[in-house]
Amino acid sequence: MNSLWLEACLGSFYVAVTSESGTNGFTLNSAFDANPRNANKLISESVNHLLESGGLESKSIDCIYLSKGPGSFTGIKLAAAFALGFSFAHPRKIPIQSYNALQCLSKMLSKNLILKSTSKTGFYSDGVNTKNINGSEISKADDVSFWGEWVGFSDEEKADLFPLNEKQNTFDQLIEFIKNNKDLTESFQSANYLKEPEIHSKGAK
Repeated sequence: MNSLWLEACLGSFYVAVTSESGTNGFTLNSAFDANPRNANKLISESVNHLLESGGLESKSIDCIYLSKGPGSFTGIKLAAAFALGFSFAHPRKIPIQSYNALQCLSKMLSKNLILKSTSKTGFYSDGVNTKNINGSEISKADDVSFWGEWVGFSDEEKADLFPLNEKQNTFDQLIEFIKNNKDLTESFQSANYLKEPEIHSKGAK
């Protein structure tokens, strides 16, 4: 079972290819870029590189796992478009499974996480539920860690910001966590965009 993983909504860009064979045969190759804006030019290049380094071809992929948000509108759109195109062009029209990355991270890390969109909006997850929050709720939140880019955070919030140099390894761990908790994924239907005009009417599922 070979799988392609795409995550471009949480303030960074991450792609991985995993291969499973037998009971304990599991390999993972991944690529990470701290700037999600690079996803457009890096996604195809990164996928091809990871497939090649793992001795695989695109037709060898059996399933795609896509982070559906909440998060960057552009990041999710790019990852979703690539996943849909990859699946459609695949000889077997492989399935796309999606997951709520913020909620899965919160559950794995046993931490309450906040993903900020602007100083006035964001998403909060306690590992069980994910909800929209406003600036007032963000400023009053206790016992939380912030996930995202360094831009837009106050000095106080930066003290609780998840370390950038730990993100790729954390995403690697998240893959194994999700693989062991299949109930965290579902067939891809739509993405949850963290977008100002929709923030009060559209929440994460």
